Amino acid sequence: MATRHTLVLPFTPATYPNPAAVLSTIYRTLVALPSSATHFDVHFSTPEAHGDQLYLQLLRSPEHHWHRFQTFLGKVYACLGAAQWTAGRVLLEVEVSFEGEDGATTRGEVIALKGMWLAALALPC
Repeated sequence: MATRHTLVLPFTPATYPNPAAVLSTIYRTLVALPSSATHFDVHFSTPEAHGDQLYLQLLRSPEHHWHRFQTFLGKVYACLGAAQWTAGRVLLEVEVSFEGEDGATTRGEVIALKGMWLAALALPC
């Protein structure tokens, strides 16, 4: 049976410029996925304690944040690719989304989904 796995991670002023903690979590989680997994989604969300969603804050001045955001995404996708290669799962469908992104599932919707494996981690923010 095909399954979709979602990992919810913090997207904060601390994890944005230095995503090392979230990258290691992404890598370890993908490598440990069961063979039945057909999709792996990484959903970034800013905890309420940090105020507004960081993704929405970045959108207010996209030209200013373009380089740093692309660098962050590059690290995330490189990590996903390395994990897929290590796990021998290069055809595994992966997706990265952010709370507040057009068309993205919200944190509440992700948690409410049934029949899906979900890991929401408390990492240093």
